[in-house]
Amino acid sequence: MRKVAVIGSGSSNFTKEEIPVETLLLESTKQIFDTTRNLSQNLIDGVIVSTNDNSKYLSAILSELTGIKPKIAHPVEHLCRSGSNAVISAYSYIASGLADVILVSGADTINNPGQVLEWDQSRGELSHPIYWGSMLTKAHQRKFNTTEEELAIVSAKNHKQAMDNPNSYSHEPYTISQIMNSKIITDDLRILDCSYPC
Repeated sequence: MRKVAVIGSGSSNFTKEEIPVETLLLESTKQIFDTTRNLSQNLIDGVIVSTNDNSKYLSAILSELTGIKPKIAHPVEHLCRSGSNAVISAYSYIASGLADVILVSGADTINNPGQVLEWDQSRGELSHPIYWGSMLTKAHQRKFNTTEEELAIVSAKNHKQAMDNPNSYSHEPYTISQIMNSKIITDDLRILDCSYPC
């Protein structure tokens, strides 16, 4: 199996602004070409787009916007795991020898349709992924006796790390107490435990 490496990266701001998903994909991709030495469009064998957006053909659109002519191009949509599955796909193509260079780009928007699953109407209010998160939280609490404070510690650490990222949605340093006293969303999760759509 071949070795695989990341040779460049780009990012856009996490924001509430309604920006077309194509614009976000193009912004971060342009950064890669601007900052990665010796990388040109003709070296890219594949384009994988990670998103929960309902727009079609985003890999083909991104390829055309950037002048890439890939032999492999497809989206990866898998709710919160879309990004990691896109990276795994790219890794697999390169490690297997099917490609040498794969561009992976991911973007979602504030009005992302992936926030609510419409495929199973029988779920009622449980169609929103926050309720899945709540079920997983309950299971973790039962298995490991996880306390509310321990959950808040995880959130506080995540908020603290976001402060160092100039593109993060929020740069607020929330305390464990603030998180534990924030608005209750489900039985086990509060608003400051959750990621915001952006």
